[in-house]
Amino acid sequence: MNKGELLSQPFIMIFALIVMALILIFGIKSFMDLKTSASTVELAKTVNTLQEEVTRYYNFDLGSSKKISLSVPSTTKKLCFYDKSRVINLPLNDYEKATIEASNNNLFFLPLDDHAKNAFNIQNLNNKETNNPYCISTTNGKANFIIQTEMEQNHVIVATHKP
Repeated sequence: MNKGELLSQPFIMIFALIVMALILIFGIKSFMDLKTSASTVELAKTVNTLQEEVTRYYNFDLGSSKKISLSVPSTTKKLCFYDKSRVINLPLNDYEKATIEASNNNLFFLPLDDHAKNAFNIQNLNNKETNNPYCISTTNGKANFIIQTEMEQNHVIVATHKP
């Protein structure tokens, strides 16, 4: 072995360690991004399923009802339905209250900082419970409630109710 080859070997080892560290960091970042994407997809699937059920029951006869059991992301603690025409009468922290009041949406996933988008507007869905917003605590990644086709001021709506 030449004298120059002995001096280059530590540089090759250092370079290999740096490359391995970069690969490890990139792998961890990719895994975290994949986990976030999976949660976002689950949230979108939940909203889409609820919109489909509400649209179906909007076209049914008055009084038609169904118990809904929605799968929600595991980080979601509550699923809240809000009626903008009524005041908030449920104790919420200031941030949640201000966010919900300023929004034109009627469906919220709490805590609000869990997802990039956590507020949605489900067409023809109305909260008819005395609590506004009507919040359902999730258990084992599920939210259970009843939807019912009703008439309100000569308009058909799908209302949420306690199971």
